[in-house]
Amino acid sequence: MFALVAWVSLASAPAAAAVPWPERVRVDGPACGEPLGDRVARAGRPGAPIDLDVEADARLRPRSDGRWELELEITRGDALEQRHFVADECGTLLDAAAFVIAAAMDPTRTSAPVPTAEPTAPTEPTAPEPAEPHAQAPTPPASASTAASATTSASPPPRPRPPARRRPGAFVGVWGGLDGGALPGATGYFEADIGARGRGWRVGLLGGTRLQTEQRASLDPKAGAKLSLWNVGVRACGVPSWRVLELPLCLGADAGQLRAQGFGYQGARSLTRPWAAIAIAPGLLWRVHPRVAIGVRVELDVPLRRTQLVIEHLEALPRVGPVAGRGLLGLEGRFP
Repeated sequence: MFALVAWVSLASAPAAAAVPWPERVRVDGPACGEPLGDRVARAGRPGAPIDLDVEADARLRPRSDGRWELELEITRGDALEQRHFVADECGTLLDAAAFVIAAAMDPTRTSAPVPTAEPTAPTEPTAPEPAEPHAQAPTPPASASTAASATTSASPPPRPRPPARRRPGAFVGVWGGLDGGALPGATGYFEADIGARGRGWRVGLLGGTRLQTEQRASLDPKAGAKLSLWNVGVRACGVPSWRVLELPLCLGADAGQLRAQGFGYQGARSLTRPWAAIAIAPGLLWRVHPRVAIGVRVELDVPLRRTQLVIEHLEALPRVGPVAGRGLLGLEGRFP
């Protein structure tokens, strides 16, 4: 019966006012006729306001048994509501999801009938079995049965359960770009990170490596040292967001190892020195899909120990610089 009510509502409601549906209602899965955003616009009550803080993510996919299923997540602030639908046709699922989303986006609606996840056929009311043969109740006429069904349908629907709180998710990313400032020259830098995220925050661990550069002695240009660096670190970030854009503002710390390999002189050797730095890392992420984001990031590392290297019998090389700067581009996957 609820599925029938949803179908009638979708067929009769006029289109809502212009709303950026691709940003509010997203669908992952094969195309199935009319877009879900347009179905939501038709499902809303005429003239009703729309709560633009509500976002919906739907995942539509065929099942091995030939049927279709749809998983729906509706987000409002920190609240998350999840629904699951199964039907023989994908259009039926999108219509049911559109009805639920339209009800969630209507701030003036206190409750709404919720379509069932599994379409079921209506059943006729049956008379109770008689206690004794001579006490059998007479069968009500068809008109009385119809009136009873109409009375049941008009009864107030149960209030929906309060939406569940959004659980923290996870992320994993790969980044690459240029590093310069602390060590001589500018060269490539590559980094990978993993961590947890929620609405307005994220924390993570990372590991990175700086490609090798050279520093030559001024007294003998044939002699010098090849310098490289690896580091691991932790980041804690506040993440203000606007629609599909996020602005992580991160603080953290790095630790690792600076390696120098001498060349061009007798007795050249390699040595290592510890690396420790305080990190400031603002960035920008663009959510191109509920599970994928691309971004840019700037990292500023302030070394806690400014090591100085010496080439034996020649000279001391310049100290490690006061700031290491990096510009990075990255790709991030999100689960769930």
